[in-house]
Amino acid sequence: MTDFPACPPGFPVLPGELPWGENRPSTNNPGGEILYGKGYNPRKTLYRTALTYNLKILAHPFEKPMKIPIKQGLNPVVDDNSRILILGSLPSDASLKSREYYAYPQNQFWNILSSIYQESISVDYESKRAFLHKHRIALWDVLKAAERKGSLDSNIRSPVVNDLKGFIRKHPQIRAIGLNGRKAWEKFNKHCIFKAGDMHVRYLPSSSSMHTKPLPEKVQAWQDFLKPVM
Repeated sequence: MTDFPACPPGFPVLPGELPWGENRPSTNNPGGEILYGKGYNPRKTLYRTALTYNLKILAHPFEKPMKIPIKQGLNPVVDDNSRILILGSLPSDASLKSREYYAYPQNQFWNILSSIYQESISVDYESKRAFLHKHRIALWDVLKAAERKGSLDSNIRSPVVNDLKGFIRKHPQIRAIGLNGRKAWEKFNKHCIFKAGDMHVRYLPSSSSMHTKPLPEKVQAWQDFLKPVM
């Protein structure tokens, strides 16, 4: 007879179940090996079957699947003088927590702008917003919300797109849109097709530190995009 572990990892006893290693005896089964009816532990049976046939248990069979959190984006940073709109995909967890765009310390967004305009940018968010307004830059995201575990764009599921068409209609002075990173570019082209007229739309290498392009190359690409309105 196979010697089964008393309590395998990932299979804790749930309310109403018999503890591992215990089976309630009955008149028809004095030894307590109950297969069906009161006292039956289906997860134990599954586990024993898996051991017998050398199968790998991939998930808890009676546990609800883990729900992926839904992340809601931030309001845009824009005023009547904005001429350039820079769109990300969806703010990182650090940005959502602080309610500030590009708050993750390793993100190179503010360093890129500082290098282009040859100005130091204070860590104070109100100063950052003032810097954006001064240089006629608006910030928003392609996505309004999405399911996402962590901050990686690759984990985005079930995206909900912002009303960019309505945004441009409300702010007709914006003449150029820069897509910060591959995911923003892909989602924009897939979901946000509208007549841009003489609007200049361009992909920009991601300001994320996960994007391996050297910082000087990112600065050059962003500067080429921003130059017409500098």
